[in-house]
Amino acid sequence: MDQEFLKRLLATFRIESEEHVSSMSMSLIELEGVKGQERSAEITEGLYREAHSLKGAARAVGIMEIEAVCRTLETVFSGLKKGSVLHSRELFNLVHRLINLISNFTSGVSEEEKVGYFSEYDLIVRELNVIFEGAPDAPQLEEAPISKLNTPKNELVSSASAGMDKVDEKKETQTVRLPVVLMDSLLLKVEDLLSLRLSFDHMISDLNELNRKIAEWKRELNNLRLKHESHRTYLGKDSSQRKDILPGSIEKDLAYAASFEEKVGTLSRFSRQHASDLNSKVRMVQDELRSRLMFPASYLLDILPKLVRDLSVELGKEVSLELAGLSVNVDKRVLDELKEPLIHIIRNSIDHGIERPSERLSKGKPSRGKISVGVTNLSGSSIEVTISDDGKGIDKESLKAAALRQGVITEQRAGSMEESEILELIYASGVSSSRTVTDISGRGLGMPIVQETVNRLGGSISVSTGRNKGTTFIISLPVTLTTLRGVIAEASGQFFVIPSGYVERVMRIESKEVKTVENRETMLFNGTPVSLIFLHDLLGLKRKYESKSSLYLSVLMLLSRGRRAALAVDGIINEGEVIFKPFNKQLAKVRNMNGATVLGSGNLAIILNADELLDAIQSGSISASFEASNDEAAGPGSIIVADDSITSRTLLKDILESAGYKVTLAVDGSDALAKIKTGHFDLIVTDVEMPRMNGFDLTRALRQDEKLKNIPVVLVTALENSTDKTRGIDSGADAYVVKSSFDQSNLLEIIKRLI
Repeated sequence: MDQEFLKRLLATFRIESEEHVSSMSMSLIELEGVKGQERSAEITEGLYREAHSLKGAARAVGIMEIEAVCRTLETVFSGLKKGSVLHSRELFNLVHRLINLISNFTSGVSEEEKVGYFSEYDLIVRELNVIFEGAPDAPQLEEAPISKLNTPKNELVSSASAGMDKVDEKKETQTVRLPVVLMDSLLLKVEDLLSLRLSFDHMISDLNELNRKIAEWKRELNNLRLKHESHRTYLGKDSSQRKDILPGSIEKDLAYAASFEEKVGTLSRFSRQHASDLNSKVRMVQDELRSRLMFPASYLLDILPKLVRDLSVELGKEVSLELAGLSVNVDKRVLDELKEPLIHIIRNSIDHGIERPSERLSKGKPSRGKISVGVTNLSGSSIEVTISDDGKGIDKESLKAAALRQGVITEQRAGSMEESEILELIYASGVSSSRTVTDISGRGLGMPIVQETVNRLGGSISVSTGRNKGTTFIISLPVTLTTLRGVIAEASGQFFVIPSGYVERVMRIESKEVKTVENRETMLFNGTPVSLIFLHDLLGLKRKYESKSSLYLSVLMLLSRGRRAALAVDGIINEGEVIFKPFNKQLAKVRNMNGATVLGSGNLAIILNADELLDAIQSGSISASFEASNDEAAGPGSIIVADDSITSRTLLKDILESAGYKVTLAVDGSDALAKIKTGHFDLIVTDVEMPRMNGFDLTRALRQDEKLKNIPVVLVTALENSTDKTRGIDSGADAYVVKSSFDQSNLLEIIKRLI
């Protein structure tokens, strides 16, 4: 293999490995202290997935030592998940040592150091087996598996790794190196300027509308003058001798209107010119920065030939790989995120899909199987990645049986499932169509990771399969992570963006077309009944007005992975490009939402997660609507929201205002306390971690003030351990809401109860 290419590959792996190791270390520390069963299971699942993903990446670059350690970690975490391995300090110490081994090996080890590495690993495995000994169903680890490895490529890896930090001093003086994260930051700042450009457009539109109104005013004044002159002519000479101030007043108003029209016209021209200049300059810088982050698809696909060859040799299979679309340019961040899903799918194709040569020949197939991977640029803003094989296809009955064993579906549900619904089971954690677990796959973990990654990128994934005909996955993704094309809709006075890739059709239907079938509202689409849900009901928002009593409904027909549903909204604004702003980690788990954007009008719009919306519609888990009759409506209530994150503040403001509350914003605890002392508020919603004065101190300050001590306080925070919750309650807070499990309906219920 080319040394330069291997160096680049190893450099990429080193960064990825560091991320996985860091994540596992932090999660393991949290797992040692956690007490809740649900949270413990969630952390263990995360550790399991991190080890699984790192194992695949290590295999892709041929570092079998790290792959073997990850396989051992998988076995330990699997035992923790099943309960056959119990938590203990000794176990955690050994797992930490395994993770440290990965970190040390990734940093580069000499041949002499490898001996110590193997010895340490063998010792850890023996100690783990001692812990597992005697426990029912506990796993048994194979001792000394690494030292048995005889892979010449490891020498190449070591030599390449040793030289990774060497640089050409002459070249170094001619360039400036910038980390990709800094480029990302610069690009996001430039796109903030694009938001300003959209605001300019909105202002110009307002100025044009003002000009139209002035022109209309002038026409009315002229008509009034003509009517008055005609009236005077009709009345004759006597009327002209009377004192008449109306003509002078009209002329004065006309002169004022003309002057006003000229000033607005000048302002409009200047605004258009400045907007055009701003747009061209921002676009130029944006395109320049984006071009630095655009890489050919070969950056991702080049890792596949070696991966396919190594896996096929190991499994005794013959597989050829066909690649297409290597020159298609894609945002490097998208390619980096796509690497892990692609490896998972390829591994499954070789392990589960492609048959052994003898089996293929008996079926009348060529002895050599084929996997095809292609990248296609669908438009200027989206790509499509197709991964297909000519293997035996997905065994749907085995998949359904595995889902039954795991408790994912019930017997009753299994009997009524259509083929497309059965295929969706591949995305459920722990469900695999394979009856055996191998070093490569079969644990039912890869495809859930694939789906989660694709959803996080704002894309979609579909699968089709045929018995002995193979399986095809199609992944649709945006070319870049910073912009998104979507349909902008309104519901309950709020704006929402639904990614265009999920919108099959936008339509306007008569209300009488909505029928109730089995207690669910439906409509006919192409002759087939489709579930219809009102967006405000789905999100638990109070209705702005009674949509169901309207003569017509605005409907978006959503479609993803064979699932279809109709989403009714109060109105469709338009379709266009928006700047995608993902939520920060504190809000990453807000259901049905991916991020936010600021529209040209300055209004905040929430970007919806269409896949989660469809999941909620299909499962029937619709949030309770906060619709109330006029005499039961919440409020009037005045609430102050204190949070140092503008995204969190704006989101909470929109949720509360839609529920009928008057909202005042504060940037931290000190700002909130000053405003509370000068106004009247019925309740305070505050973050905990803020500069100057945090939420705990704000709550204590309120409780010590005779005039303010009775105001209810709700803490909405990312701090979710029991110690922080206790601190919150001890400080005098009335409620403690964790952002990671944030549900707006729960928040509104709490507020309604406290006010």
